Amino acid sequence: MARALSLLRLKMGREHNVDVRKLMLSYGAIPVGVFAIRFALHPLSVVKTHLQVQESRVPQNWRQTVSTVALIRRQEGLRGFYRGFVVGSASMIVGPVYAASMDMIKIMGRRFQEEHKIMKNEKLYYNIICPAVAGTVASILWQSMVVPIDIVSQIQMIQRKRLSGEVPQSISLTTRTMNVIEVPADYSFRDIVKHVYRHEGLSGFYRGFGVSLAMYIPASAIVWSTYESVRDRQKGSKGIFSHDVVGIPSAGFVAGVTSGVLTNPIDVIRTRIQLNADHREARIGKTVRRMMRVEGLSGFTAGMVVRTLSHGPKVAGITALYELVQYMSRKAD
Repeated sequence: MARALSLLRLKMGREHNVDVRKLMLSYGAIPVGVFAIRFALHPLSVVKTHLQVQESRVPQNWRQTVSTVALIRRQEGLRGFYRGFVVGSASMIVGPVYAASMDMIKIMGRRFQEEHKIMKNEKLYYNIICPAVAGTVASILWQSMVVPIDIVSQIQMIQRKRLSGEVPQSISLTTRTMNVIEVPADYSFRDIVKHVYRHEGLSGFYRGFGVSLAMYIPASAIVWSTYESVRDRQKGSKGIFSHDVVGIPSAGFVAGVTSGVLTNPIDVIRTRIQLNADHREARIGKTVRRMMRVEGLSGFTAGMVVRTLSHGPKVAGITALYELVQYMSRKAD
C-alpha cells in the first residue's frame, strides 16, 4: 500500500507539475475555509430543514419562508439559527478526505486516458466523465463519515424550546403534520447520541445512508462536471469571466445552483427519512408514497429556494478554495 502511494505521488509530481508535499499541506487549509463558509450559510440550512419537514398541499412560497424565519427568531433568537452548527462543523475535519480522494482519482483517470485512449472525445472525458466519476467515488468515502454527524446535527436543528421535564404540548416550532424526532431543547450532543442509540442502535446513525448517497453522488457529479464545463467555456472567452478571480466563483455558483435545484427532491426525502420519529416508517418507498398522498409533487420542492440560495454560494466558496489549494501546490518554475 505504501509503495503504491509512493508511486502515485511520484507520478502526480512528475506528470502534472504538482508538488505533492505542498498539495498535502495545502489540504490543511480546507477545514478553515469550510468553517467560514458553514458559519455564513448555516442559518439557511436550519431554515431549509424546518421547511422540508413541513407538509403542505400547495407549493411553498416566500411567505412560508419568511414565517419560518420569524418564528425561529421570535422563539429562539439568533441562537436558533445556529442549532446544530458545532456538531455539523465536525464534518469539515473529513473535508480533506473528499478533496484528496477526488484529486487522486482525477489524476489516475487522466493518466489512464493518456495511456489507453479509451475515448476519442477527450473534451467530453476530461470535462464531464472524469470529474463526475471522481466526485462520485469521493462522495461515497465522504458520506460514510458524515452521515452520523448529519443526523445528530439535524435533530439539533429542529429541537424545540422545551425543558426535559415538561410535558409535550403543541409539537413544533413551525407548523407541520409530519411526526419528527423530538428531543428536549436542553439535550446535549451526548444526550442525543444516547437517545438515537437507545432507540435504534448503531444503525440509527446510518439511517438514510442509501438515500444520502443517492443525493450526494449525483450532486457531486453535477457540481464538478458543470463546473469544469463552465470553466472551459470561460477560458475560451475574452470577457471578465476569463479571469480566475471572477470565473472560478461564478462557475462554482452556477454549478451549485444547478445541483441544488436538480437534487432538491432527493434531499427532501433524505431529510424526512432521517428525522422521522418512527424508524419503521423511515423508508424511501413509504416516505415517497406519503408525500404523494398528502402533498403531491409540490412536496418535493419543499425548501428549494432556501437550499438554492445556500448551495450556490457554498459551492462557489468550495470551488474557489479547491482551486486555491491547487495553485498553492504547484511546483515553482
